[in-house]
Amino acid sequence: SSAERALVLAGNLVVDVQGKNLASRTADLKALVNSVGQHALAGSLPTLWQRLPGKNVVEASDRYILGPQTLDQLFPVRIGGSINFSAGAEAEMARYRVRGGEATLLLVDFPTPQMAEGAIANLKKQYNVNGSQGGSNSPALYAARSLTVMEVVAGAPSPAEANALLGQVQSG
Repeated sequence: SSAERALVLAGNLVVDVQGKNLASRTADLKALVNSVGQHALAGSLPTLWQRLPGKNVVEASDRYILGPQTLDQLFPVRIGGSINFSAGAEAEMARYRVRGGEATLLLVDFPTPQMAEGAIANLKKQYNVNGSQGGSNSPALYAARSLTVMEVVAGAPSPAEANALLGQVQSG
């Protein structure tokens, strides 16, 4: 907090209060946070970001994603409709410096390994994943699966660069 802004994490909610002289309104801020906190979901914070490689990451490019619209806004290829977020999938992505440019790595964690495998199969039907649609105009995507996590790279200048990035994903 500062004199004119207070940010508070209450369960799964973020309370952002802005105004003048907030330090003098401590009791009011506590009452607000307690009131909001009653509607928050408790639980552990997402840990998927810990699986992202640390090497060559573009600083402050990582994003936690819980829905298809947000994924479509942030990921270079509009694959949000192919990910079953309503079944409990969650995603984390970051951009990386690779030889010849920049690539984006997306990790999607599903409730079961079968759902992750099905998601890759679904992507292969719609997009050029690991060369599944050779010669198509669809942008090249590279994908792998590790238990419940589907890993997807977009924008890699070559399969070797994509596979090198996929190989750096931390096992869960």
